[in-house]
Amino acid sequence: MMLGGAYQTTAGDYLDTLSTTLGCDSILTTTLIVNPVVTNSVTASICQGDSMMLGGAYQTAAGSYVDTLSTTLGCDSILTTILTVNDINYLADTITVCYGDSSFIAGAYRTISGVYIDSLTNVNGCDSIIETTFTCP
Repeated sequence: MMLGGAYQTTAGDYLDTLSTTLGCDSILTTTLIVNPVVTNSVTASICQGDSMMLGGAYQTAAGSYVDTLSTTLGCDSILTTILTVNDINYLADTITVCYGDSSFIAGAYRTISGVYIDSLTNVNGCDSIIETTFTCP
């Protein structure tokens, strides 16, 4: 801002001497307040295959993303988000039992050959999928 005959970037009181229409001095005192830029850093995580709106776009890859927002005073508020992408877990298993036996798979005792899928949640809140090929003669 032009104050005191120069562009100012530092908070303080600045004097400008102007002339009235009658040729008299008119002294203007301006108190300049420089509001701070707010910066903050946060962490976030998503599961593989999910996305999160960061840096102006939906992100699916781990990394650091910057968003520039506006404070209530109209200044920049810079938010840096460190994004982690957690893996989903997948396990393929094969179980074979003797005639007449069963096995507890995907929430029930199974006696018929087939492929059974069990969806669980891992410690990061992501999918944990178990695919069991069950064989009984």
